[in-house]
Amino acid sequence: MEVRELRIGNLTSVGVVNEIQKECFYVHDGESSLKNTWFDIKPIPLTEQLLIDLKFVEIEFILTKRYESSCGKMLIYIMPDGGIFANGVISDIRLDSLHQLQNLYFTITGEELINKTIKYEISINKSI
Repeated sequence: MEVRELRIGNLTSVGVVNEIQKECFYVHDGESSLKNTWFDIKPIPLTEQLLIDLKFVEIEFILTKRYESSCGKMLIYIMPDGGIFANGVISDIRLDSLHQLQNLYFTITGEELINKTIKYEISINKSI
């Protein structure tokens, strides 16, 4: 996982990032803030089920599955080989993990993709 990809609010394998420092980061696990080293963190793989959990809506499309965000500002394509891509202004962007989708969504919309309710639901259901 590329540490420089993380932002405050990203959901990871160990919780929600709420503070980033040079040697470590802090996550909120729902009850308290916990200190972690960078070696502890793993990305949450982006899956079709996560897109559905995040309220992306499937749209009929030829050869690929296509999902649109609830705000209508982002399209996600799931290719036959399993690759997941977001439509970009210049080119398609491959997405492998949830934090990448969170960051791209924030860049495009200026809003957070995941609110507190969704964080709780995903953290209970995620499988690493």
